[in-house]
Amino acid sequence: MSFKPNTSLSNALIVGLGLGGGLIFAVFYTVISVYFAFNAIFVIPPNFNAALPFREGLASVKINDYWGYIDKTGQTVIPPKFEKANSFKEGVALVKIGEEWSYINKSGQKVFKPRTEIDFGILQQNTYPSMWSISHESDSLKEGLVIRDNGKKCGYFNKNGSEITKLQFYDCQPSSEGLIGVKPDSKWGYIRNPLR
Repeated sequence: MSFKPNTSLSNALIVGLGLGGGLIFAVFYTVISVYFAFNAIFVIPPNFNAALPFREGLASVKINDYWGYIDKTGQTVIPPKFEKANSFKEGVALVKIGEEWSYINKSGQKVFKPRTEIDFGILQQNTYPSMWSISHESDSLKEGLVIRDNGKKCGYFNKNGSEITKLQFYDCQPSSEGLIGVKPDSKWGYIRNPLR
């Protein structure tokens, strides 16, 4: 006489394990979401008058009246000495010192001047305001996060509408390279994107 396993019991056990795994994941995801909804953890303290998203590992930040660049640890890589400072693209950034516009490399050295007025046209279209403001939520979906703004404060939700951080910041940037520029009071800082 051979042993024949009870297939209905085996199937019930497999389904139960599957539901259990899904339930564990759902509970874990909810706990993480609630934690970040109440505690936006700063990985770079809010010490900046203005800040732009990270591009190619560096972010342009304004300290007092001048712009410089920091890395993802918050260390100054290029000291603040620019009147304007674009984000890096393909290893260079367009900056303004006094009346002179130049491209710099990631060491802060001038590499060349703009070749045509097209560069200045692009800069004028992307001139950095003192504060970033995203009015359309669909435009603000980056790296799984959506900016929500009630006109007074902003925060982040995931694309399913679950709250990730409360509406607690005066200004919010889209997530970029896993970090998010936010303004909790008069200065800017960066928090980590919990979905990355």
